[in-house]
Amino acid sequence: MNIRIYTKPGCHDCAQARALANSRKVEYQAVVIDPQNPPPELAPLGWGGKTPFVVTIAEEPSDEVFLAMIGCALARSY
Repeated sequence: MNIRIYTKPGCHDCAQARALANSRKVEYQAVVIDPQNPPPELAPLGWGGKTPFVVTIAEEPSDEVFLAMIGCALARSY
């Protein structure tokens, strides 16, 4: 799993999010953005204009994880 933390310059909460990830030895990619001109990839992710914005990007799931996901989805549909 890949983690991205979208931040902006001077954001105290962003610094805290990065510090927490560092203290727990979580690998992440920090992406500094201009909130007035955000990158287009944030819109479909549900970005509401606030930072930090943390996104997890799942890698291709294993067969076991995929089957578990399908099972959960089927259980919720009844």
